[in-house]
Amino acid sequence: MSKWLSRHLGDVCEINPKRNGAERLSPTAAVSFVPMAAIDESNGQISNAEARKLCDISGSYTPFQENDVLFAKITPSMENGKAAIAQGLVNGCGFGSTEFHVLRCRSDVLPQWVLAFIRQPWFRDAAKANFIGTAGQQRVPADFLRKVLIPIPSLSEQDQIVRILDKADVLRRLRAQANRRISQFTAALFEEMFGDPAQIPARWPIVPVSQFVSRFQAGRSIAPSGEDNCPSKYRILKVSAVTWGRFDPDESKPIPSTYTPAYDQFVRNGDLLFSRANTVDLIGATVRVDDTPGNLLLPDKLWRFVWKEPVEIELAFVLSLFQHPSIRRELSNRATGTGGSMKNISMDKVLTMMVPLPPPPLQRTFADYIAKIRELEKKQAASQQCLEDLFQSLLNRAFQGEL
Repeated sequence: MSKWLSRHLGDVCEINPKRNGAERLSPTAAVSFVPMAAIDESNGQISNAEARKLCDISGSYTPFQENDVLFAKITPSMENGKAAIAQGLVNGCGFGSTEFHVLRCRSDVLPQWVLAFIRQPWFRDAAKANFIGTAGQQRVPADFLRKVLIPIPSLSEQDQIVRILDKADVLRRLRAQANRRISQFTAALFEEMFGDPAQIPARWPIVPVSQFVSRFQAGRSIAPSGEDNCPSKYRILKVSAVTWGRFDPDESKPIPSTYTPAYDQFVRNGDLLFSRANTVDLIGATVRVDDTPGNLLLPDKLWRFVWKEPVEIELAFVLSLFQHPSIRRELSNRATGTGGSMKNISMDKVLTMMVPLPPPPLQRTFADYIAKIRELEKKQAASQQCLEDLFQSLLNRAFQGEL
């Protein structure tokens, strides 16, 4: 129980204001444009906002102004924690995704206090429990934001607590930066040892992928149950489980409880998974499964690598090869489709793609390095979790008035 009085969020913030000051600007004036992807959920900040002409976006997107708080209302962006304070906007005005709720703070609260409040896990859980809409298009209604209660200390207390939280958040950001650098080191190591696959050394043979891959095993198309709390113990992966270079088992959907999967449908540790259908930029995304809960199924849009026997290729080499920008571009070029954004690639197009094949000893040396990097990543992940637990504990204590 907080020691402060609580008020409805809608009483201390204007929810989804209609104006952002753009009416004072000329139609050709520059303003900031913030797509959903520009929200960094790890630190609650906007990254890579675009400058666009007001006449090109006014009326089509969500308006906001400097120091407004943006909160993603649609799944899965909301659950992923996409929220930020709009700062550094061009001409003080911004427009963004229609899937944002905008909270404009009145004199009682600081934007930083509101952002810290909505970043709490319990808040996102409560927001999810109030979703409206159909599966895949569920959103947090504005009325939920208006009615939720937020503790209101004095402005000086809010500022003091926010400063403490910011210091803890800096530690989280530094750890996240270290994690990203390790990921970048893996790519740099591949370049150092093997070079750019598009510029193949003459001393190495050039072979089709079919030289070491027998086939790709596709999953099955299974209609999800539509309810995340479905009693079925099985879940089917979404394409987003492999999109960003790391396997994400949380990107999955429950299937009907009446469905009994076959053994070969299950995702297994050690699998290399490949996205055969996605946007032009994301098609061919490849990840290694290192830790799966055991109840996940392969969908029809993801493939599993099936190796030629005996297996003489190093999986770590193949993973880095398929994640290399040159190979990703080649896969994108081989993809087809009539849609403006979604593309598909056939199994034959992948199997006939020509790639370099370095000698096995060099591959094994690379794999040994990668194994050591993975051990370091595990230690850093444990450190990251400790910092995350500390931050969430501080958040909880902050709104209980215990800081």
